Amino acid sequence: MKAQDIKDKLLEIDNQKRELQKQLEEAERDDTVKRLMPFRGAAILAHGLFCMYNHTDGCSWGYEQEGGEHNWGFGAEYSQHKHWLELVFKTATELNMTEAQLTDILDGLHAVKARNPRAMEALRHLLGYRR
Repeated sequence: MKAQDIKDKLLEIDNQKRELQKQLEEAERDDTVKRLMPFRGAAILAHGLFCMYNHTDGCSWGYEQEGGEHNWGFGAEYSQHKHWLELVFKTATELNMTEAQLTDILDGLHAVKARNPRAMEALRHLLGYRR
């Protein structure tokens, strides 16, 4: 086999490797989407309850919506939607909870917050989290 034939073969292998790497990344992203998407409702509730950023310029949640639809940011380097989705999934997983159980807790907190708008501030204070 000539040197040029070997170089050509290596180039072909490199191209195949790049294509397989791209396919792997897409498959992993698809797996992540399938695993996380059932937690969308919990993520929306958690963000509404716990986000402490200024929503004019400190949190991109509102800017990540198009036509009233949430953009969950799976193609983005970072997004608030993806952050909250991953956070609620991690919480449920680490505490061995279902999405329904976590959503029930968040719904309860949301009801408390509706009755007392400073409820979350009081909880953060009690837990030692302050701005």
